[in-house]
Amino acid sequence: MAYMLTDNISMNCTLNILALSFEQNKTKVEASDYEYTETSFGFGVNRATPIQIGFFYTF
Repeated sequence: MAYMLTDNISMNCTLNILALSFEQNKTKVEASDYEYTETSFGFGVNRATPIQIGFFYTF
């Protein structure tokens, strides 16, 4: 959400409650041609900082 306070200054707010992640890593074993892939998927509640408020100045 963004709200323009003046023509140049805006206040932005982000609600960061849910978290979704997907990560994929490929690893190759050095002694052989063997290669494997690790895949992880996550979904949960973000406990770090659920609300972020910031101000932006537009030139």
